[in-house]
Amino acid sequence: MATISSALTMFGDKDGLLVPKAVLVDTSKIIDSNQQNLHATQEMDKNYLLMNNTIGEQNTLLKLTNDALYLAAENQQKMNDEMEQGKKKAEGLWTKLKGIVNAKSLTKGLKDAFRASDTFMSMQMRLGLIVDEGQTPDQLSDKIFAASIRARGDYAAMAANASNLGMLAGDTFSGTDEIVAFTELMQKAFKLGGAAAAEQQAGMDKIIEAMAAGKLQGADSESIMANAPVLADAIAAFTGKSMDELKAMAAEGAITADMIKAALFTAADAINNKFGALPTTFGEVWQQFKDVAFKAFEPVFQRLNEWLNSPLGTAIVQSLTYAIVGAA
Repeated sequence: MATISSALTMFGDKDGLLVPKAVLVDTSKIIDSNQQNLHATQEMDKNYLLMNNTIGEQNTLLKLTNDALYLAAENQQKMNDEMEQGKKKAEGLWTKLKGIVNAKSLTKGLKDAFRASDTFMSMQMRLGLIVDEGQTPDQLSDKIFAASIRARGDYAAMAANASNLGMLAGDTFSGTDEIVAFTELMQKAFKLGGAAAAEQQAGMDKIIEAMAAGKLQGADSESIMANAPVLADAIAAFTGKSMDELKAMAAEGAITADMIKAALFTAADAINNKFGALPTTFGEVWQQFKDVAFKAFEPVFQRLNEWLNSPLGTAIVQSLTYAIVGAA
């Protein structure tokens, strides 16, 4: 038979209350289970929080990366725009430079053309003063041009020398044919002497002065003989005198213009043969090129001058003059 003591063994104390032990065991298990669930939930919360933090950090990093990429793209676009603007400015500058160069080239070309036209007209006017009867300036200039090609000389310079000889010493020559021949032989004589272009012209000026004066002066004779020894040899051979005797004759003014002309023409074959063996220089080729071009453009120069002296040309010049005065 059950007793009170055996019955009490089936209960336990819980907070001062008698509770069946079976209930106490179940309650403890429930409590332990709840504590385990709570702990698991706390761990899950902790892991979730950590995951959120990681995702947040990644989002921040992605935002910074996107911002950096956007900034880089913006800078690249800005750079591209600046480069495009720089390219346009460079192209604009180059266009302006080309325009300036073209304008300057055009201006220089016009100046050269006008200068050449003036040279031609001056040449024609001076040759017109010495032409033979029935001869035209064009016919005489053709002969001088042919002589300048043979002598590898400056066409315009030879035309000036021929006209000066004709105007200052025309009585010494029978006509323009002799003047042209004398000028050609003197050009060759100076070249054979190795004189530079400036020295050749200076020597030719002294020869023209001597022919105009009718005789070769002492001081001029030394310069001419130094730059044109071929002429000195020709005079010595023609007169049968030595160089010392020639110097004495020059000092006395005994070397006349007729003597110089006769000696030069007598030595013409020898001078031409020596000159034919003389090598051509690049400077002479370039000079001939310019002379041929000048000769080819003579009709153009003539028309330019005719236009300048026409009513239209005169009106344009007057308009430009008024414009310049008004601008000042």
